[in-house]
Amino acid sequence: MTHAQLQQGLHRAVDFLSASQENDGGWGYARGKQSYAEPTCYTLLALMQDNTSDKQSERQKRALDWFAAHTNQVGAITRIHQTDKAVDLDAVDNWGTMIALFTLQKLGIGAELRERYLKYLLSSRGNFLDQKVSQELKLKGDLPAWSWARGTASWVEPTAYALLAFKASGMKAHERVQAGESFLFDRACYDGGWNYGNKEVLKVVIEPMPTNTCFALLALQDADRNHETIKKSVAYLEHEVAERQSSLLLALSILCLEIYGRPVEKLLSGLLSRQQENGSWRDNIHLTALAALALQTAVHEKNVFKI
Repeated sequence: MTHAQLQQGLHRAVDFLSASQENDGGWGYARGKQSYAEPTCYTLLALMQDNTSDKQSERQKRALDWFAAHTNQVGAITRIHQTDKAVDLDAVDNWGTMIALFTLQKLGIGAELRERYLKYLLSSRGNFLDQKVSQELKLKGDLPAWSWARGTASWVEPTAYALLAFKASGMKAHERVQAGESFLFDRACYDGGWNYGNKEVLKVVIEPMPTNTCFALLALQDADRNHETIKKSVAYLEHEVAERQSSLLLALSILCLEIYGRPVEKLLSGLLSRQQENGSWRDNIHLTALAALALQTAVHEKNVFKI
């Protein structure tokens, strides 16, 4: 695998993504489908290095219009269009709001939207666990973190997304960030890695999951690299991606392990070998955008998740 091959693969992926923007300004998980925050955000990040395109500012403007149209009065992205409707807090897309803040901050656009998303996320937290449940699960149930949906418990992945968004916004020292880091360390599995949020249930030890581990490690990238949890988790991820190589795990592992200074050449080769003729990975826009971001770590020596 040569640099030229990686560059060609990235160029093809960028062409596929650039041509996939929907009429409403966003991107769906597949061409011609409803736009969502996640594929829209990762695609905008993947296209950030597309300096040859004279349509970049227009593309970003259309995307900002999509974000604005899907942001409600409380400053959160919604799962449905709510213009001229009462705010339905049950329809808030916490996950999308976190990724949107991270993306717009990285791109340096949408200052007003970023301010609204930041204010909302600072006011948002998952439900605390009562003392009995905390003891049964061997967790610290009073750590303020973030949930997938309002009115529910906090989990690893949304907390990791929130931390990345806040840290990208220059808020590493904020008390909510510090509490979120404590939450992630508390939720780590015994032998390293993370799953959705529990290390054991009913005295049964829960195994980690590699994608969750990637996001948690990305969120904790500025923590002590000699921390036992960090060392065990990086080792777990390297072992797991060597055994199970889905395209998603390859892309996320490259983005994560590159930040931790681990070799990713074989992973890049494996990822590139799965690219389709049309430049995509499985015709999936979300997956293709993450794969493009992974290729950029080698082609442009730039990792968008580096804080």
